[in-house]
Amino acid sequence: MDHHSDDGMEIEITEGQTAMRQAWLTAGEYFDQAVDQIDTKFGDGYSEKHPELVAAFMSTAARDLETTCRLLGSQKIRSGLRDIAESLQSEIHRRDHPIMGETLSEGLEGLCSKFGEVAESIQNVARMVDLNGKG
Repeated sequence: MDHHSDDGMEIEITEGQTAMRQAWLTAGEYFDQAVDQIDTKFGDGYSEKHPELVAAFMSTAARDLETTCRLLGSQKIRSGLRDIAESLQSEIHRRDHPIMGETLSEGLEGLCSKFGEVAESIQNVARMVDLNGKG
């Protein structure tokens, strides 16, 4: 899973230990921000007296990150599939292709169409997951 740092750089997480460390660092950041923002808004010590507000803040921040990660992932998949489909489409229209023929052309057009359908399906699934996650 990829996460994004404050400067927008991608951070690839490939090991369980790294993911675990990132999780508590993120939770700590959410906690600090929750306390700071709640106390700024309602007065010093308000967050300590109302831990439910801190929990709600942290939950909202975590859900926002999860939604963003899902959308970024589905966009990357869709973009990759679109690139493959466009590459195949350009091969279909090459007149100098050594094995070009109607059978190959029809097959590649069908494949391009299927890649487009897969990309749309991935986007639809991502939208459903996001809606279910918020519900």
